[in-house]
Amino acid sequence: MSFDYYPKTMPPSMERATSQTRKWSLVVSLILVLALCQSLPGQVITGTILGTVTDPSRGPIVGARVLIVNSGTNTKSTATTGGSGEFALPLLPTGTYEVTIESAGFRTFRKTGITVTLDSKYRIDTTMQIGEVSSTIDVVADMQTLQTDSTDLNTTISPKAIEGLPNIGRNPMQYLVTVA
Repeated sequence: MSFDYYPKTMPPSMERATSQTRKWSLVVSLILVLALCQSLPGQVITGTILGTVTDPSRGPIVGARVLIVNSGTNTKSTATTGGSGEFALPLLPTGTYEVTIESAGFRTFRKTGITVTLDSKYRIDTTMQIGEVSSTIDVVADMQTLQTDSTDLNTTISPKAIEGLPNIGRNPMQYLVTVA
């Protein structure tokens, strides 16, 4: 007579318990995978325009209207300055923008030619001049500004520059070694 430690078949109650345990572990695993996928950071494809609006005595202007227009698509985004005169418009698609700031009793401030690139923060700190709202101060952005809002170091490589890179083996992974 041989003795088998494990029975050939399980009792029905034990089969149901095992089946339910497997179902619950599958559901919990699926929820865990979905939760982890949501928290993975992706590449950022937008930028931010932010700044501070002050009066000539360096006091914050609360409630100033900030209008940002994408020059390429003519899409508009608006913001209002807060209690410290600061505003921020995140999640702006890459492109060239025009910023207009208006407040009662001050001249309208307009800055054109602002280039927003991937994951960039463009700061506009302005002191509004006292005057008629119909008066406008135009500023043309023409030089690269220093980003003091983040310590990120990034660059954008144009498609033309990538096409000019040598790639003897036609291996796209070789570009990563070249850039890094």
